[in-house]
Amino acid sequence: NGSGKSTLLKIGAGLLAPNSGKVVLPVASDASVMYLDQSAVLFNRSLFENICYGSCPPPDLMRLVHEIGLGTVISSEDQLMRLTPGSLSGKLSGGEQQKILVLRALVAKPEVLFCDEITSALDPVSSDVFYRMLRERLPETTVVCAVHRTWELMHFDQVIRLA
Repeated sequence: NGSGKSTLLKIGAGLLAPNSGKVVLPVASDASVMYLDQSAVLFNRSLFENICYGSCPPPDLMRLVHEIGLGTVISSEDQLMRLTPGSLSGKLSGGEQQKILVLRALVAKPEVLFCDEITSALDPVSSDVFYRMLRERLPETTVVCAVHRTWELMHFDQVIRLA
């Protein structure tokens, strides 16, 4: 805690400006960049709109919903279109909210994805599912994650430790 991981990710994603120096991403200057924070921010719109925010939905969206482990919350396309975070007030756990954000990234397919402890509210099995889905669904995406749980490091090709 306090080593600047979140700040570094936000600077990389273009959400904060550095005090000095510059950030160079390994992609074109007009690349799509996405930032996922550990504290889920969901809009009071349908769960479908929260997942597909700004993106075209894939034809297998319901399969993704079930694969990520949200089938008990969203069991049908009707629920996906009708339910909102507000209508589920108090019924969406922190992990379920994070899974909705994970789905947003999988649907958006950014070229660079910054994740700030996006699995912090997920159990180990759900975290493994997330990382597997990232590799399968976003094989060309550069993914930069801050994690606290050392066992998650096995999912990454390169690891930089910040103290």
